Amino acid sequence: MKLPFLSPQFLTIVPVMAALMLPPDCLAAETSRAVGNSLAALEFLSADDTLTAEEPLLPSSAGRCPAEPAKTDRYSISLYGMYGWNGTWQHHGGFDLTSHLPINRHFEMDAALEYHSPSVCALSLAARPIFPLKVGELFLEGDIFGRFLSKDDICQFTAAASFGYRMDYVSAQIGFSSITFFDMQSNWNSGNAALTESFNFLYRLAFKVRPSLCRWNVGFGVSNFNEFEFERMWAPIFFVGGHYDINRNLTVRLRTDVKPSGIFHMDAQFWGIYVRAGLSWRF
Repeated sequence: MKLPFLSPQFLTIVPVMAALMLPPDCLAAETSRAVGNSLAALEFLSADDTLTAEEPLLPSSAGRCPAEPAKTDRYSISLYGMYGWNGTWQHHGGFDLTSHLPINRHFEMDAALEYHSPSVCALSLAARPIFPLKVGELFLEGDIFGRFLSKDDICQFTAAASFGYRMDYVSAQIGFSSITFFDMQSNWNSGNAALTESFNFLYRLAFKVRPSLCRWNVGFGVSNFNEFEFERMWAPIFFVGGHYDINRNLTVRLRTDVKPSGIFHMDAQFWGIYVRAGLSWRF
C-alpha cells in the first residue's frame, strides 16, 4: 500500500517549510541541511515505493494466471479451416469466419459464416446483454440462424432465446428455439413447403481447465447448439478445444465437435465429427 507520508514530494517539502520558520541567521544552514536530508530519503526509498503511483491498477482476479498480463475484451475476427465426416456426406471440408463484437461492458454481439463442400452455407447472429456480478456474470442471448442446403433444396431458419451464467472455469446456458424447415422445390402456396417445430429445448454446459485470462487454455463440454448448427434436444454435441495466444493480437485456436448416433432414442441417427483449426485477430 502506498503511504502518502513516504512520497518524495512530502519528504522534500516538509523539511523546507520547517526551515523557513527559523530565524534569518539560521535559515541558510537549516535549508542546506533539509535539502541534504531529502536527497538521502529519496535514495532510501526502494524502487517499488517510488513506482507505486506509476504502476497500472489491474482488476482483481483470484484466478489470474501468474506472470501473465491481463487481457481486455476487444473486437476480434477468426478464420478457420474445417474438416468433417458424417454418415450422410462422408468426407467434406470448408471454412468458417466468425467475429466477436464487445460493444461495451454490458452488451456484445457475435456473427458467424460457414461454407463447406456439400454446398452447405450457414449464417448466424447472436446478441447478448450482460449483467456483471462480483463473481462471474449473468447474460441473456438472442440468436438468429439460417442454414441452406442447396444440394437437397432445403433451408432451415431458427430463432432462439436463452439465458446463462459464466465465470473463469465454468459456464451454463439454457433456453428454447423455434425451427422452421423450407422445401425449396415445393409450391409455397400449398402449405407443404414449410415444417415448423415450435419449441425445442436448448442447453450448454462448458468447462475450462484454467482461468479465462490465461495465455493458453483447454475447454470441453456438451451442448445441442453452436454458432453453426441448432440440433434437437435429444441430439447432443460433445466438444473439446483450446487456444494459445501468440501475442496480444494473434491467437491460434483448435476445436473438435462430435455428434454420436443413437443417443436418447432407439434408432441410430445422423452423426459426425468436425475439426476446426484457425487464427483469431484482436483489434
